[in-house]
Amino acid sequence: MCAKKPLINKSMKNKTIAYIGLGAWLLAFFGSIFGGNLYYPISLVAGLGTIFFLIMAIKRLWGNNRIIPLALIISVVLFLVMALLKINTIIPPILFMLSLFWAIAKLFKLKDKEIIENK
Repeated sequence: MCAKKPLINKSMKNKTIAYIGLGAWLLAFFGSIFGGNLYYPISLVAGLGTIFFLIMAIKRLWGNNRIIPLALIISVVLFLVMALLKINTIIPPILFMLSLFWAIAKLFKLKDKEIIENK
């Protein structure tokens, strides 16, 4: 009898990932003061922190509830497409921010001992 292995390694706690997401969002907020210029270290750290948070949150939440990771993926893709097409509208950043806070809230609610299995 083979026991099911967890989908991901639980070496990092859920709350730690949530704090990384909050920190990345705060750094991105303060980095927007400089116009998002990547020459400023705060914008670079915010971008790398956001990418790291998105990867870890999607991996961690995928086995538990697939709606939140899909909302994150869709909002990021929509945000990037609108940015590449240079269409200025407020909807994609708001959707991204809402899905980001939704993922952070879900990570705070998850218990660290909860095993996320591949369903």
